[in-house]
Amino acid sequence: MEDFEDNENKINIRDIKSSFIKEKIFSFLSKKQTLNIIIYNKELQKIFSIDIRYYKKISGKYIVYEKNGKGREYLANKNILIYEGE
Repeated sequence: MEDFEDNENKINIRDIKSSFIKEKIFSFLSKKQTLNIIIYNKELQKIFSIDIRYYKKISGKYIVYEKNGKGREYLANKNILIYEGE
């Protein structure tokens, strides 16, 4: 069995220049898996044209934060409160 610890076999997604190739790589994942990977990566969000409204639609929930550190989580389509706390 190959040793996966070799740095020669690892490919960083940042090394891939073509947005077409990046889209093909992510096409094998479900929408939720893709969102979980690119949620904190602005470069990939721009490539896939994903904004906060799309994320709310796919995830089915959204969070509203308050200044005191507390927040509320709602179901997106029904605006039902499902969690409130810190």
